[in-house]
Amino acid sequence: MPDLPGQTRTVRYMGVFGPLARSVADLEAALRVIAGPDGNEAEAAPVPLGPTPALKPKDLRIAVLDSNPLVRVSADTAAVVQATVRLLAKAGAKMKRAEPAALDWQQSWDDWSDLLQYEIRALQPLAERERFFTRTDAADPSVRSVARAARLDMAQFFAVLDRRDRVIRQCESFLDDYDAWLMPVMPDAAFIRQKSSEPLSIDGVAHPYFFAGTSYNYLANLTGQPSIVLPCGFSREGLPIGLQLTGKRWGEAKLLGVAKVLEKLLPPCPVPPNYKD
Repeated sequence: MPDLPGQTRTVRYMGVFGPLARSVADLEAALRVIAGPDGNEAEAAPVPLGPTPALKPKDLRIAVLDSNPLVRVSADTAAVVQATVRLLAKAGAKMKRAEPAALDWQQSWDDWSDLLQYEIRALQPLAERERFFTRTDAADPSVRSVARAARLDMAQFFAVLDRRDRVIRQCESFLDDYDAWLMPVMPDAAFIRQKSSEPLSIDGVAHPYFFAGTSYNYLANLTGQPSIVLPCGFSREGLPIGLQLTGKRWGEAKLLGVAKVLEKLLPPCPVPPNYKD
């Protein structure tokens, strides 16, 4: 997707696009159409996807994260994670609850958000950014991130990139021992559309909207690792709950193979009322 004409391109990290589909096979077909350099971004590496391996459950070693310390998942989400782990284990997959050693969740989220805000605000006039300078002690982590990025300190910017490199190394070496990492993609089920200025309530606990909404899906975006989200269950109210599989960088084809294994084990996702194929 090309940038707006006549503007300096500031989004050079984490600005990725991926397809939505009703099956992993359709997801793979769409990905193979859009993957690779498009002549617009010089940074896009010409790495071929390669063939998708045909895997069986007994071939798989999968790490599992039930919840993270940023925002605890809802009871419904935790139940879906546990049910999915049991499903894979019963089919023969080797499941282990694990996460990268010494991964600092809060610092990595801060760095992801700061880098995002740096890119968004790089061309804003100083007068427009100054109104955020005093918000560094705000209760909302998202607002604190905006305040840090609004100053556009280049030394801090490169420090963020250094810490990002460290997180990439941590997550890549972690996945040396696993075929994929299974975890929630959101701390709760799909929620009713609301204003982003209002908190998200998760099992009765209020959390800042943007912080809660990105507390699980930010990590693969920060590291550049591929991630596939599958519908894995429902809340007690019947709302869908998705889980994500994350793999190694440039490992999209293998991750698609893992996702196909899980997809076959999951019950069919109900078709919305009045849906016409």
